[in-house]
Amino acid sequence: MELKWILAIGFEAAFWIMLAAFLVLRYRYGMEGVTRLFVIGVVIDTAGLVALAVWDFAKNGNVNTYTIFIGAILVYALTLGKRDMKRLDAWMERKLAPKRARTARGRPCPERS
Repeated sequence: MELKWILAIGFEAAFWIMLAAFLVLRYRYGMEGVTRLFVIGVVIDTAGLVALAVWDFAKNGNVNTYTIFIGAILVYALTLGKRDMKRLDAWMERKLAPKRARTARGRPCPERS
């Protein structure tokens, strides 16, 4: 396997590991500050994929399977991926939030005298 494929798969694997860690830290442990780190990680990951595609195109001078593979990942991420992330985020919030936080959120706030 060529280095470019290893790097592309590595970037994609890094994204999924970051996503899993982000969702667990945010919803299971209530660490809201991790959102900023996740966004920075996603931007770096995306920039790395774009750099790989540009590097391959500059080296070969044409669009090939590798460039199309990375392009497909980026197009998905910028279109349908946003919707899927929102759905995954909502699902994880329902499934991972501690029970006391879920029940407290669903109860009406008692009126103060």
